[in-house]
Amino acid sequence: MTASAALKPEEPGFINGRSGLEEEILDSVSAWCGGKAIPVKAPSQILNYVSAHDNQTLYDKLASTLEEGADIRKACRLTAGIYMTCQGSLFFLSGEEFARTKNGLDNTYNAPVSLNRLDWTKSLQEQELVEYYKGLIALRKQLPGLCDKAPNAVQRISGRWNKPGAVGFFVDNRAEERSCRWKTLCIVYNSKSTPERLTLPRGTWELLADGESSFLWKSPVRAGANIAAAPGSILILEKTAADEKNCPADLFSGR
Repeated sequence: MTASAALKPEEPGFINGRSGLEEEILDSVSAWCGGKAIPVKAPSQILNYVSAHDNQTLYDKLASTLEEGADIRKACRLTAGIYMTCQGSLFFLSGEEFARTKNGLDNTYNAPVSLNRLDWTKSLQEQELVEYYKGLIALRKQLPGLCDKAPNAVQRISGRWNKPGAVGFFVDNRAEERSCRWKTLCIVYNSKSTPERLTLPRGTWELLADGESSFLWKSPVRAGANIAAAPGSILILEKTAADEKNCPADLFSGR
């Protein structure tokens, strides 16, 4: 919810420009385990979501809080990318994947069916957004480091860093019970209007998803040592073999 301040109609969140939320976003990555703000014992206790049957839809929330002329669907992709790469269980409002709208209303319990129904024509009109959600869901199913619900799952998250409008972290994606294609993940959320340039730790890194495509993991693209998270976008990278040393916390350039 912090990603878009979902329960407060007029209040922006990390996605739509509110400052000072970077640490909260990072706490949500580990389902608030190990933090002081919420007494969570394991990711199994947490549901990650940004829209539900109550309050505004994600599209309406972003439309009402983003600057005029902003790319709302791009913001939808970043929002989905954030909560789908956090530990905990996922939940989202039906139709969120095709920019469902209730014309900005945040309480439609007594509204007509014409407003509350699912408009399936939008699922055809918003195919790019629908496909982005599909790719994220399929990718997450292959990431045990994020699906781990054990009390010690927080130990999989390391190298957290943040600066105004951007955060990043590493994930130990190994699993004892099954073979994993990707051993280490590097994930970056950039909500700024400018690129966030990164210098990756040594090793061979490949791009699994970015702000435009969530299906890059099907044919991973080799990433150079210097890479940039595009404005208002997510980056998900993987390294198949862990380095001898832990990935450093000082991931972003200039730190």
